[in-house]
Amino acid sequence: MLMFRICSILCKSKLAPEPVKLQLIKSYCLPYLTYCIGALQLSENKLRELNVCWNDAFRRVFGFKRYESVKELQWYCGEMSLAYIYYLAGRNFVISVSHKNNRSLSILYNTMPLPHEFVCNGQSFGRMFELISCTS
Repeated sequence: MLMFRICSILCKSKLAPEPVKLQLIKSYCLPYLTYCIGALQLSENKLRELNVCWNDAFRRVFGFKRYESVKELQWYCGEMSLAYIYYLAGRNFVISVSHKNNRSLSILYNTMPLPHEFVCNGQSFGRMFELISCTS
């Protein structure tokens, strides 16, 4: 379904420059990939599949081959990989739950251990997490 949306956008915008195509995909497709993603506990395989889909969108827009990495291209365009988006959304979800004035949520937040990926330790993400504020 998502690749159909990406192909549809790219077919209708053949003459548009790459930044416009990328912005269209970010506006119309990225929300489908990231809807409620912060509240989900995705397996490594699922996260990899979603990341591949996001990377394939970049490949389609900029004409990269499947075996070529788009990590530097994403960095140059000011975009994060979907794995970073997932971990950041999870972190934001946990922080928003911790600030709610709901007694049940407070008890759960204070008694349940946080998953490792929601803890801002800077080691998992290297430079990217240094650029994203880790303070709430």
